[in-house]
Amino acid sequence: MKYFNPKEYRANKLFRIKEVDLFTFFVSHGFNLSPFPKKQRPWQKSETKNSEGFYLYDTTAIIDFILPNGRVVRIPKGFQWDGASIPKWAQAIIGKPMGKYALAALLHDWLYQSLILGKSNKGRKRADELFYTVMEQLDISWWRRKAMYRAVRFGGKKAYFDTKNLWYCKTIFAQETKYNPWEDYKKFFPEA
Repeated sequence: MKYFNPKEYRANKLFRIKEVDLFTFFVSHGFNLSPFPKKQRPWQKSETKNSEGFYLYDTTAIIDFILPNGRVVRIPKGFQWDGASIPKWAQAIIGKPMGKYALAALLHDWLYQSLILGKSNKGRKRADELFYTVMEQLDISWWRRKAMYRAVRFGGKKAYFDTKNLWYCKTIFAQETKYNPWEDYKKFFPEA
């Protein structure tokens, strides 16, 4: 995948198409992120629930995360996710699935479902580290982000290596290729 510095990314004219909603976030210790106000969130609650009884949310825009190494992780419009996977018994302490950390949970869910970091323990660890970094940027309290990070490290292995959502990710990503200026991103989905 190609690497882009923030100047090159902002200068890309293909992202100025008016009918395309695009949000860009730089994942780095040098940037602070703010949680979205409820009315401006690029996702909406659907009527569908997951197997644990939590509502799913649909992204309503293309969301790009530029990682510290310069790689771009693109989450396409229409991606369904369930927020942070916090068991009901822990929600009184940690918070609801769509709390202030929702943006971090969105990136984490996409990385787990799409497997773009590779179907390996190294890829999983990197996804969990990025989850932690984004929570740090969102100014989530240190004890909450540590607890959530440890929870995904301890209990996320089965979810990461479950490939049942991979075809879904490939399918919705393929619908966004007309807005994708970097053909290299498709290398993550060679069968799509």
